[in-house]
Amino acid sequence: MKLIRHNQPDFSEQVARMTAASSLFDKTIEERTRAIIEAVEARGDAALVEFTQRFDGAQLTPEQFAVGTAELLRGCAGRWRQPHATSSSLASDRCAKPGAP
Repeated sequence: MKLIRHNQPDFSEQVARMTAASSLFDKTIEERTRAIIEAVEARGDAALVEFTQRFDGAQLTPEQFAVGTAELLRGCAGRWRQPHATSSSLASDRCAKPGAP
């Protein structure tokens, strides 16, 4: 823990640094992330191909990143057991439990 005192000469600068916006809560990052998720929801594999090329420099086809039913169920199973673990995640509702609204 870092302690600062109001009578330190650089008190104002230290407070400004400590209260500066964090990239963890950056609106621009959140907006860009949501746009990517929405593009994938709307355009599916075509958007995944585009983003894989843009961000990873890899030219893949949809067949190369297909996820089988068994793999999908394994990935979702952990979320069903621990729903609180992803409750604040942008993807928290992407793996709905069967029969859930």
